[in-house]
Amino acid sequence: MFAGCLLYADDIVMLSGSWYGLQKMINICWSFGILWDIKFNPAKSLVTTFGGPSPISDIKSIEGSVIPVVNRVKYLGCYFSAPSAEMDLSPSLSKFHGSFNNILNVIGHNHDEILAVYILRKLIVYRL
Repeated sequence: MFAGCLLYADDIVMLSGSWYGLQKMINICWSFGILWDIKFNPAKSLVTTFGGPSPISDIKSIEGSVIPVVNRVKYLGCYFSAPSAEMDLSPSLSKFHGSFNNILNVIGHNHDEILAVYILRKLIVYRL
């Protein structure tokens, strides 16, 4: 099964097997936005290629704004590198370690491990 469009809150990822298909998807989204008064921001949009070289032609929005082609995109806090589609979790892990160290610092030297785990679980649930 192929899912060509992934949605989460106000983030959209469009997947296509061709640049022509991607341009068609952008046009459909833009038309839907005009119909339902939804504004898409070309300045916050990025295009990348996974599994092959990027073509020379640019993807354009309906307004004629060029959507830049990049080698790394961020989606839901995860960074994906082109063309391998490898995921870089180091920024998320850094935030996790920083939060955990702050929890241990607040608890102090004679910390209770169960309390630290409890606070950490609450932190993770709160951020999700």
